[in-house]
Amino acid sequence: MDAKFADVDNRNFTRATVALSVDLNTLGSNSSYGFYSQPSNANATTANHYPINQAGSLQVTQSAHGCQQEYTSFYYGRKFVRGLSDAWNGKDGPWGDWKEIWSDNSAISTNKLTDTNAVFKFRGTPTDLNTAIL
Repeated sequence: MDAKFADVDNRNFTRATVALSVDLNTLGSNSSYGFYSQPSNANATTANHYPINQAGSLQVTQSAHGCQQEYTSFYYGRKFVRGLSDAWNGKDGPWGDWKEIWSDNSAISTNKLTDTNAVFKFRGTPTDLNTAIL
């Protein structure tokens, strides 16, 4: 049974055994699907297109234009998502902006979710859920 699971795992996902050392924009091809880790804050840089300068894990999954990415910071568990905005160009995108999924630990204002980087926003009177818009 373990051999069957290993066979399925090897065909469907990359499971990184070493820390990421590449620009996240380069992980958009069919061969990039999988789970990755970044154990160092120093390597989670905006120059390498991380959504936040914190160590974390990256999940790359198949999507409409090739793939999408979900990054979770290790310490606070903040989550960010993004996808390709058009067909994969074979090099570095084109990627949409990272969007943070709101949680208690996110940097998004909890008074009114008006941050433009948020995936989910609330607009309207907080007491009337009929005015909630995604």
